[in-house]
Amino acid sequence: MDLHDKVFIKYLGGRGYPNEEQQFIFSDDENSAKPLEIQENGRYAIRFLGSRGDKLYLDGLDLLSNSRIKEDEDGRFIFPNGHNHRGLDLYEEQEYGPDRHYLPGSWRLKLVLASGEVKYSWLEVRPKFLTGKLLDKMRYEVESKIVGLARAFDENMNGPVTNHSDVLKPEDVLTLKFLHRQQAGFLRSIYEVGANPRTVLQDQYQWTNQMAVALDGRGVQQMAAHPERGNQIYGKVRRVSYLSRDNIILKSQLTYLYRKVHQLIRQIEEIMSRPRAADYVRQRQDDFQADLDVLNTYQNNLLRTLSQPWMQAIPDRHLEVALSGSLMNPNYLFFREAAAHLERVAKEQTAFHQQYHSYWLRTEKLYEFWGFIKILESLERLGFRPISGWIFDSDREQYDMLEPGTAVKLTRVNGSQPVFNLRVVYDEPIPQRPSDTDRDHPIWISSPHNRPDFRIDIFDQQDTLLSTIVLDTKYRSASVFMKSRRASGAWEQLTGYLDSIKSDYTYGSDKYDYFIDPRHQKSIVQGVGVIYPGELDDSAATTEKIANAVDSAKSESLTPIEMTPDTGDAALDTFLKKCFADLEVQIHHFLA
Repeated sequence: MDLHDKVFIKYLGGRGYPNEEQQFIFSDDENSAKPLEIQENGRYAIRFLGSRGDKLYLDGLDLLSNSRIKEDEDGRFIFPNGHNHRGLDLYEEQEYGPDRHYLPGSWRLKLVLASGEVKYSWLEVRPKFLTGKLLDKMRYEVESKIVGLARAFDENMNGPVTNHSDVLKPEDVLTLKFLHRQQAGFLRSIYEVGANPRTVLQDQYQWTNQMAVALDGRGVQQMAAHPERGNQIYGKVRRVSYLSRDNIILKSQLTYLYRKVHQLIRQIEEIMSRPRAADYVRQRQDDFQADLDVLNTYQNNLLRTLSQPWMQAIPDRHLEVALSGSLMNPNYLFFREAAAHLERVAKEQTAFHQQYHSYWLRTEKLYEFWGFIKILESLERLGFRPISGWIFDSDREQYDMLEPGTAVKLTRVNGSQPVFNLRVVYDEPIPQRPSDTDRDHPIWISSPHNRPDFRIDIFDQQDTLLSTIVLDTKYRSASVFMKSRRASGAWEQLTGYLDSIKSDYTYGSDKYDYFIDPRHQKSIVQGVGVIYPGELDDSAATTEKIANAVDSAKSESLTPIEMTPDTGDAALDTFLKKCFADLEVQIHHFLA
């Protein structure tokens, strides 16, 4: 059997989809193997038709629970299966709990033959509704915004603590990765340009007693104007000079690199020095120290070269890089390319893997986390201030993960606007009987769908419940979840939130005696928003299908909110602002 006939992947999607198998192409070189691409959340299976004694190691097998998966000192693997076997499913549906499946990213296959020969290939799982760039940007936002929101809370409670973020910006992370990777080339090139800088021969005029070259018009003119010089000659001589365009550009590039390196050193030292970040730093002590060691090597060598007398004589001037002989010099070329690369990093949002604080999550769960953070940011823009809960606790020792049932309390006091207190809840089951409620947990639901992703309970200044806002994330096509009740369980879920959430404690104070009897309310929901990522496919057919689905949702009083890191938060702000404005109109007589 040929090596390329051993491992296949097959799509099991059902009607209308090809059942053809694709072959993995294996290589001796782990890094040169061409990846085979599949889409996230697809029903795929890997078939391994090896010989007895062959093993197929695959990164990420810990995500699955199949009994065929074995483990030894080299990792998790599978043995070959028969020709008629469907293979190892990469998407396992679970009766209870979330499905188990492969996440977006690159996953290595290591084929170990019974003969001892080792070959490599790659499986690339593409995000379904987000590009790799957007997915990385979302991961970065989840991590950095958590810390940013917490730091803002600390400063509101205790005064300003620092001007720096607890995590590095994406361009800083990319800069660090580049500097680590290029350290050997840098050390070689910085030594060579310091020891053997490029020189030019320049013409200089001076008074001398000996004629080096024939007199020219300028020399004759000067000698005629200064007869007091006697027999001295005003002639031209050629001298070696470092004052060249190449060296002016080199100094500008070295100075740019020095500033970048110095800035990163200061940022990392600042992070490491904060008492509040002690746990965060302790977990990443080796990473921080390795970065500082590399950065200090760069800084010391750059400073040594920039301090040399010939370099200090070069003027500080920024010149456009042009074709010249320095492009033939690999050391000068190194610094041109390094500076150009870091300038591109600073200007562009590039996909990256964050070094200090990253974790893999199911993409739909990451989208939920990101949505919760965006809701908190939107509420802050609307004038609400966090008081307690999750990362907003003054005795916080670490930045906790977002667990189901997490609640954040906020309040708003903004001039003439009413005072509202909010309780923003993540993934909390709502009781399904009124007898299970009390004043601390006053809401119940009559629908079987009782677990929205987010709920914003709204209270007045005396903590009397007024209303609630429901938001749900749907990491899928809008055409799937915005359908009629008969065609979509998600649709039934969302419209159920509109009609079925109730409370016996709404307006439950003397202040509202003549306003409304909560027992006669149909629902206390102020609005239901659906956060979804939109489509990567912008064809006319897809656009029309989505537009029809969105119109259908709006006709049922659902508010679709398309949102990714690139689309901005305006739609979310508009939805929440309208919900609060409508509530203020309803109760303005009682807030005077």
